[in-house]
Amino acid sequence: MFPIAREARLFVLVLLAVAVLASIYLPPVVAGVFWLLFLLLAFLLRDLRRLVPSRPLAVVSPVDGVVTSVSEARDPYLKREALVIRIRQHWFGEFNVHSPVEGRITERWWPERTRENEDELPPGHFAIWLQTDEGDDAVVTIDLQGRFRLMHCSAQAGERAGQGRRCGLMGFGRPVTVYLPATARVAVAPGQRLLAGSDVIASFVHG
Repeated sequence: MFPIAREARLFVLVLLAVAVLASIYLPPVVAGVFWLLFLLLAFLLRDLRRLVPSRPLAVVSPVDGVVTSVSEARDPYLKREALVIRIRQHWFGEFNVHSPVEGRITERWWPERTRENEDELPPGHFAIWLQTDEGDDAVVTIDLQGRFRLMHCSAQAGERAGQGRRCGLMGFGRPVTVYLPATARVAVAPGQRLLAGSDVIASFVHG
């Protein structure tokens, strides 16, 4: 079977059943509309296997997209100077979110659950903080403002995440920001296209 993101499998299967029933009981033109919708969603919500690089200190892209900027700025979540890589997610998928590093999920921030002492955080953003076994911190934020919001994150605080492992679903065309230690070595440039879970965007530097 064509691989579909697990969060969307039930919905896609229901639409497939509706398309089959429409082919039996409705005019071909109407049935064709349902089949077109089914094929479009199956394409958008695909979940193809990714080849994760065997580089323990590497940081991989969390989403399919294009690098929009690389800069140094303050990380509002960990209150530190950071290397900041901004990525614009593709509009036509895949919409899967992958862990950029291997380590422990330390904390998550949802826009609706921001505490009073965190008012300085960017509004309308979901963020997840991961810490590697070597003590390196990475924060991934997703801008959920605007229309066409699609977001599901199955990774919970306290769990471990594997490098490049799929951990959620997000769309469509969302801006994504990755905060890394200021000492990290950047491996991408603005305009570069990225594959989630496979393409290296930076590396941690030790020693």
